[in-house]
Amino acid sequence: MTISSKLKVQQQYQFTEQRQQKRRRRLMRNLRSSWQVAWGVALLWGLWELCNAPIWYLYNLKQVTIEGENLVSEATLKSFVDIPFPQYIFQVEPQNIAQKLQSRAPLAAVEVNRRLFPARLIIRVRERIPIARAMYEGKNGYIDDQGF
Repeated sequence: MTISSKLKVQQQYQFTEQRQQKRRRRLMRNLRSSWQVAWGVALLWGLWELCNAPIWYLYNLKQVTIEGENLVSEATLKSFVDIPFPQYIFQVEPQNIAQKLQSRAPLAAVEVNRRLFPARLIIRVRERIPIARAMYEGKNGYIDDQGF
């Protein structure tokens, strides 16, 4: 063998060696990317399942707490809270519930808050204080200091 043929063989060997190294690097990079995609999909799936877990749902009126009632009973106020059950806690609109309660019951102020752990609604009410009673056609009515 001549020197030039030895150099050609050595260059071919180095070339194939480099090609194999590039293939191994590309394979490792593809494997790493595949694992990263798999972990990303698993993380997104886990977050989706967490967001749709049953702990985020209101199932009945027992999960609705009313604070501050004296004149109007808690059962009456709960009957005015008309949300369909089961209800995803983030789909409940506190402003709508507050407006409905104020329009149906003699309440001066209503504040509705969501609690996440455990899922529940907390409704704080401030009732109107009656200062006069009126009767009309056999029905009782009350008037507060602002004329309501």
